[in-house]
Amino acid sequence: LWREAFLVRIRMQVLKIVALAALVSAAFVCVSSQEDEQEVAASARLLVYKQAVSNLAAMGKPYNIAYRIYNVGNAAATTVELKDETFDGFEFEVMEGSLTASWAEIPAFANVTHNIVVKPLIIGRASSGSAEVSYTAEGGDQVQTVRSSPLGAIQIGKFSDEFYESKKGAWAVYLACVAVLVGFPMFLSKQAADKAKQA
Repeated sequence: LWREAFLVRIRMQVLKIVALAALVSAAFVCVSSQEDEQEVAASARLLVYKQAVSNLAAMGKPYNIAYRIYNVGNAAATTVELKDETFDGFEFEVMEGSLTASWAEIPAFANVTHNIVVKPLIIGRASSGSAEVSYTAEGGDQVQTVRSSPLGAIQIGKFSDEFYESKKGAWAVYLACVAVLVGFPMFLSKQAADKAKQA
């Protein structure tokens, strides 16, 4: 009996030690997560998206591009500078706007947009890479750099070809919708008429 009681006491002590270790580990994790949250709360973080606004690219015609900068951090980003060196003047020519832009401050959870208009100079496949944005966190002096998403491959065609192809696609979608809207009710009415005849 005394052996069983001794083993029970040992097991209880082991369980207490394990429970205490678990509590200490949980407290350490909580403190670490709070410290991380405090660090995040004091920093700015920018996400940059470079997107084509125009659906079609045709040689000699305007092609709209937007740069969207989001501050997803909990502090303002200051001295924000955008620079895009991916348009070399051979495939595209800038018609409106500038390939550089700056903002004194982008507040936390805010966003800004910069637009340009370029003109494709070739027919075929072209590409445009990422823009670069530099900034400093509010109250800091360390310059941080982030790159935007690339524009990727752009298929450039003649204006007439792109125009008529887009119209063909639009008409195809329109006719498909009309066929569904008209054909489906007719199909249901025919089924109802056939059932009425059979009854």
